[in-house]
Parts: sequence; C-alpha cells; structure tokens
Amino acid sequence: MTDLLRAEWVKIRSLRSFVAGLVLGALGVLYCNVNAVLADGRVARGARVRVGGGVFTNNAHIVVLYIFGCIGAMVVVSEYSSGLIRSTFAAVPARTEVIAAKSIVVTAVTAIAGLVTYVLSFVVTMILAGQHRFPSALLSNPDFQRAMASSVLLFPLSALVGLSIGVLIRHTATTIVTVSVLLVLLPTFVTSEKHAWVNDLHNATPFAAWQGLTLIHRVYLSPPPDITGFANPTVGGCWLVYLLWPLLAVVVALLAIRWRDV
Repeated sequence: MTDLLRAEWVKIRSLRSFVAGLVLGALGVLYCNVNAVLADGRVARGARVRVGGGVFTNNAHIVVLYIFGCIGAMVVVSEYSSGLIRSTFAAVPARTEVIAAKSIVVTAVTAIAGLVTYVLSFVVTMILAGQHRFPSALLSNPDFQRAMASSVLLFPLSALVGLSIGVLIRHTATTIVTVSVLLVLLPTFVTSEKHAWVNDLHNATPFAAWQGLTLIHRVYLSPPPDITGFANPTVGGCWLVYLLWPLLAVVVALLAIRWRDV
C-alpha cells in the first residue's frame, strides 16, 4: 500500500488538469468570498462587516461541490480515457487496493487544499472588512469551529463522490454532467413546501448539510425563516450526511471496480 500511495501521488501530481483544477477551484472560492464581503461593505457603508459569516458563502460552497467533484472524477476518468488504467491493473491486479490508494491520496490532497483555501479566504476577507486584528475570540467560538470544519471537509467529500461516479461511468462528459446534477442541481430539485419526505431528501444532501453546519451565521444574523414548516436538519444529522456520502462513495467504487471490465 505504501508503494501504491506513492505511485498514485506521482500520477496525481503529474496530471496537469488536477493541479490546474485545484488552483482554479481555490481562486473561484476566494473570488466568491471576497465578492460577498465587498458587497456587505457597500451595503453597510462603512459599518462593521461580519467576517465569520462571510468567510465561506453559498456561492463558494457551490463552486466547491462542482469543481472538486469534477476533480475527483477526473482522477479516474483521465486514466480510462488515456488507457493508463490497463497498465495500472496489469501491474497491480488487486484493483480494490488501487482505488483505495486513489481515495486516500485524493482525500489528503483536497483536504489540504480546502484548509489552505479557507485560511486564505479568512485572512483576505478580514483585511477587506477593515479588521486588522486577529479575532482570537472568534476562533474559540464552537459555531465558528464547526463552520470551518464543515467547509474544509466539503472539499474531500465532493472529490470522493466524484471519484466514485468516475469509476461507475468512466466517460468524461457523462461523468461531469452526473457530478453537477447529483451535487449541485439535485438539492434544488428536491424541495417542497407540502411533502415532508421531499424535504428530508433535501436535508440528506451535502448542500443542505453544509448549510446546517454553518451555524456561525446565527452569531451575526437572526436565524433564517423556516419557509417550509418542516424541521431543519440537526447538527448530528448533518455530520451523519458528511460521514455517509464519502463512505458510501468509496464502498461503491471498491465494489464496482471488481465487477467491471476495463
């Protein structure tokens, strides 16, 4: 497994689309967050702009789901399109170990990318908001810690789901469309003001789970109105979504790679 991890790291590092995707994804997230703070500043007209709630916006969250989901998918799809996957499985017949190594490397790289992106967004938005002193009290706030953890973990979650879809579909265009539909469009489709089970499906998506865990907004803003009349997702339920989605994605990928030919 050590040799596999090293080999997968070399392949991912050599994949220009993966490196470019990490950089462009981080820049896209940073742009969304900076734009939100600037918009708050224009509205506030010199008033104190909230930093904690504006570090990671809804638009940035959507960018993470889409771009890093596609990045995770391309780790597998690029090998299928180039034929490298045949050489990989010829050298290592244990296919599940190959996918397990890919999953570990993708998780580590995207988690580090998420942490760096979040810290950079925090520093830049704090400077733009006119707060030049480091808010140490904010870091000890449990709501902020939960918001930060959920935002950083959203990067590997999206990548692992994309990797699983790439193993199942293996075709670039169809994989990208499936990733965007499952992670980005599906949460907007499964919403209802009449049926509770539809609302439960919405709460079971990473989109809703991230919103439920980002409770830092409630420190600065009043709680959002409940337009559906149904229960909002609990913190425990949101963390369960964060656990089950990548876990099921990896399990599906490990099972599918055993029964599908290359």
